[in-house]
Parts: sequence; C-alpha cells; structure tokens
Amino acid sequence: EAFFGDRIHLHVLRQEWQREIVTRQVTLCLKSSNRAVEFGAIQIDLNGLTTPQKQLVRKGEQPLGTILNAFDIPHESHPSQFFRIKADALMVKYFALQGPQTLYGRCNTLRHRGGAPLADVVEVLPPLSELSRAGGSVPGALSAQG
Repeated sequence: EAFFGDRIHLHVLRQEWQREIVTRQVTLCLKSSNRAVEFGAIQIDLNGLTTPQKQLVRKGEQPLGTILNAFDIPHESHPSQFFRIKADALMVKYFALQGPQTLYGRCNTLRHRGGAPLADVVEVLPPLSELSRAGGSVPGALSAQG
C-alpha cells in the first residue's frame, strides 16, 4: 500500500476451508482503480489468531499483510524460491495483458515470531511496466523485492 500510495483490497477467485485452514486463489487490487497488482495463492493457518483477526481473514476483503499490520502481529517472511512463469489465461485477464508473457514471482512462508506457521504464499507480479502504470515506483519495487 505504501508502494502504490493506495489501499489494496482482495479479490477472492477461489476459496476452500478445512477447519482452521483457508486456501485461496486471489488478486490484490488497488482500491482507487481496481487494477490488479498481484496474483497469488495463499494457505492461511488461523490457529494463533484472535477471534477479531480470524473474522477479518474470513471476510476475504483485506490482504493478510494488511490485517497483520493493523493488529501489529509480529511475523517473519521466509522467501524460499523465486521463479518465472508464462502467464496463464487468468493472469492475462486480471493483469489486462495483451497476451501470455513471462512473469516473475516467489514462494514465501510467513511465520509467527516464535516460528509457528502462519501462511504459505505464492505471489506473481505483473510486468514492471504494469506496476509503473498502476502508480508504483519501479525502483522501489525492485528494492522491496530484494
């Protein structure tokens, strides 16, 4: 949100529940333009979250990171793989691409500070030109992703 200077909301494409585990396929979209700035899949373990935090996750309107920040929930990010992928039909649609092209992403695990699992995430970003048009600063995008 700081990168784009805009709020980000969740667009849930698919969702499954198994007890305290939610698995979703999502796009993260800018509030002002509804432009997709990330396509991903996430599996969230609700154990260790309070009832109000769980309720926000269940609503499916805000990204998990936004919820974690709003409640000052200490967590650690553990990226494990970086990859490139050819955009499939859904990615072409939601990123408004002219056709399939190579995109980049990462696999990441979020953990509570004590090491307990919180979420496994696969994130795919649109091309840098799309991030730029969405209002982000390309140099900031590169440094933020390491």
